[in-house]
Amino acid sequence: GKITQDEFVEEFYPKLPKDFMQKKSEESNKADMEESKDMKAEKNMEKIPSEIVEQIKEYGQEHLLQFVEEYSEDELQVFVEQLKQLDFKTIQELYENLVKNPVSLEEGEKDIQPITAEMIHKKDAFSSERSQELKKRGAEVITQGQVATLILSGGQGTRLGFDHAKGLFKIGLQSDLSIFEVLTKRFLRVQEYSKELLEKDSTAGCYLYIMTSVSNNGEIVDYYEKNDKIGVSEDCLHFFSQPMLPAISEEGKIFFSGKNQITMAPNGNGGVFSYLLKHPKFFEELEEKNVKYLNVVGVDNILCKMMDPLLVGLAEELDSKCLVKTIPKNSPREKVGVFGLVKGKVELLEYSELGNLSTKTDEKGELLFQDANIVNMLIEVASLKRIALEEGEKLTKLYHKAHKAIPHLNEKGEAIKPPKPNGYKFELFFNSFMPLMTEGTAFLQAKREEEFAPVKNQSPNNDSPQTARDLISKLHSGWVSKAGATIVGEVGQEPNNLFEIHPLISYEGENLNELSGNEISLPFYLPLKKQVKK
Repeated sequence: GKITQDEFVEEFYPKLPKDFMQKKSEESNKADMEESKDMKAEKNMEKIPSEIVEQIKEYGQEHLLQFVEEYSEDELQVFVEQLKQLDFKTIQELYENLVKNPVSLEEGEKDIQPITAEMIHKKDAFSSERSQELKKRGAEVITQGQVATLILSGGQGTRLGFDHAKGLFKIGLQSDLSIFEVLTKRFLRVQEYSKELLEKDSTAGCYLYIMTSVSNNGEIVDYYEKNDKIGVSEDCLHFFSQPMLPAISEEGKIFFSGKNQITMAPNGNGGVFSYLLKHPKFFEELEEKNVKYLNVVGVDNILCKMMDPLLVGLAEELDSKCLVKTIPKNSPREKVGVFGLVKGKVELLEYSELGNLSTKTDEKGELLFQDANIVNMLIEVASLKRIALEEGEKLTKLYHKAHKAIPHLNEKGEAIKPPKPNGYKFELFFNSFMPLMTEGTAFLQAKREEEFAPVKNQSPNNDSPQTARDLISKLHSGWVSKAGATIVGEVGQEPNNLFEIHPLISYEGENLNELSGNEISLPFYLPLKKQVKK
């Protein structure tokens, strides 16, 4: 007759435990699962391009494949797209040069010298006639569409308590304009101003490029789309994302942030060179458009004068390949980067690198190292192309490392939040290219109060929205006073003494004669198209 499985085991295998068959079944299922995992891993591995797998093995990053058998089809696709973005050779070079075998410079070994007087041109020293002559010369180039602007805007507004792209931040102006709106409208205004300087009726459109990051590209593009491109014609406005680099361990292994997510970080505003190296068509487009100069500016200086006709005109006169705008330091100990010569080559020197040199003065009592960086430079496109395409590999050695505590997954897939630094991120700064310029670098020292109002943090007295509003109020009220108006009250003492001119009305104080003879009370805002009557 029929017997049950338990009866069968008890009769024929009396010495075996009663749960023997259950355990055998579990072991069988486990074996099947292992076999299924192996099959899934093999299947998923087949979908990863063989050349990527070869690079992973060549550069000792095999751990990147440890979770492959767990990926769904969608998760695998996301993972493969990330792998395609990795430059394994660069990652290895950065680890070797900056972490494993860093070059240490003993004090004094760098041979730091101030930039020479012949390289510096002070705006204060120009007569009104010479300034006007240079502006008209620059306006000729601008009205022919030969100058393009690149805004470096990959950063977030985290230090401002703003979890979005910094350019979207509003500093509290009466116009309610964001940083992007102020800068973009100034970009449009300077083209009209150039026409006015030359009494021209028309001009070729200049091109505006905006470098975003992977994290903020979508919202920046959407912002411009929803705001009618802030007045820039569609064919003149272009966006691209700065490349990312993975964070690595102290042993040079790339970190995971999730089982199919590699820990990536923006590679600094100098990442534009990585982009240009991989996208040579950028230069083809500029050459087709007959663009001679690229004006590179930062997003966090709301007083930035991009495409300044004076700057462009001076570059033409000097035949400069790279003309950099600077401002004088406001004190010897101001913590800003300044320009100097290192072994005869121009470099941007961090405050920490100068040491006691930061207080050294010449026979006139002026600081030897006083030309502070405001991220505003005019670069000849041909020179930029040579550096990006022919000497791009040299830039790898100019990266900076940051030793940080980096959250990651361990080999078991467990989330780790380290209490102390455990890995590295790498950044390249745009100014790092300067030692590769072979000739023609010069500096235009501008006035701080006219061209520098950084918006970096919430501290009310230091590079904040409040200090930026104050600087704008003082500059714009100065324009109006010069035009012949009388201002009642003390400008800039918030919240009731703000003063603002819409950026499409005036670039540097022009077009305000209609205010002459008026007595103006505070706060004051002159919007676009508003007519002020006496």
